[in-house]
Amino acid sequence: MKRLTEYQAIIVDLDGTLYFQKPVRMAMLNSMALHFWKFRDFLIIQKYRKLYEQGYSEAERKMRLPVSSSGLVYEWMLKRPLPYIAKYRDGALIERLKQVMRSGIVVIVYSDYPVKEKLEALQFWPDHAYSAEDLGCLKPNADGLIENLAKLHIDPKACLVIGDRKDKDGVLGSNMGAEVLILPASGKERADIYNRTLVVG
Repeated sequence: MKRLTEYQAIIVDLDGTLYFQKPVRMAMLNSMALHFWKFRDFLIIQKYRKLYEQGYSEAERKMRLPVSSSGLVYEWMLKRPLPYIAKYRDGALIERLKQVMRSGIVVIVYSDYPVKEKLEALQFWPDHAYSAEDLGCLKPNADGLIENLAKLHIDPKACLVIGDRKDKDGVLGSNMGAEVLILPASGKERADIYNRTLVVG
């Protein structure tokens, strides 16, 4: 793998990459356990996630869910996780990405889910940030991302994709001809990779 400053752009996933997803999920499950008396709410959230990942549009999701579901989804999928996302951020990775940006290399965050509030919680502001809805496709479809890279005059093959899922981020990188780095869930294993592989200068 090249030094990070030798790529035209670094494309990084958000959920499970910029923060450690397992402790966030455990914290949210504990929070939901206190909310167990509204099991219907849990089922609505599960259905929303399934519809989203199947590629249904916002209008289509609204047709298939109860009218009251929008506030519920915002509360449990976007608002409540934010303090935990901030607590379990991968500070080592974020600091390397900030160094890369200071060197003039473009850093792009790309997630299937909304990014703005999570990035604010992480106190990280990349050069560009896209959700699947922004680009009109879910990972590992790379068409929307490639189109935006062209607007930025960036060659997809000159990028590094960093993520935590081979089936999503890994295939996305392959679809655009980019180099790929899949990070493990463990902070200790990541630290070893960062020391050996993610060299900035």
